[in-house]
Amino acid sequence: MLITAGERKAAALLCLTLQDFGIPADSFTGSQAKVPATPYIRNFNGTPFKNLLWRVLGVKIGRRVFDDGCSMTERAMVTIGDGAILNMGSSLQAHSLDDGTFKSDCITLAEGGTVGTGCPDSRSAAGGTTSC
Repeated sequence: MLITAGERKAAALLCLTLQDFGIPADSFTGSQAKVPATPYIRNFNGTPFKNLLWRVLGVKIGRRVFDDGCSMTERAMVTIGDGAILNMGSSLQAHSLDDGTFKSDCITLAEGGTVGTGCPDSRSAAGGTTSC
């Protein structure tokens, strides 16, 4: 069994290739295998390893990003520029439901941008681009 958190097609193709060689393989994403990423990723707040985990989970994240506890719901729809700061308790959410209308779009945090404490106008929602 092969469990991935990001690239579904690549994992599926890898499993098919392994099966062609007679090696039994199944492909599951983290959610299909009932492995929630959120409780585990919090353990890496404030460390350089969290950026690596975000990349594995589908976030397009730049170099030298400091993440002290940001959460993201639609990880594949988030792009974070180089040198950005994601403060504790901040959240990047790529969807909203306003007056019965569901809206969803990508979020881009510009190079050197800040989300959370110390940046009072840095609320990011669907389709938002911010740099504080």
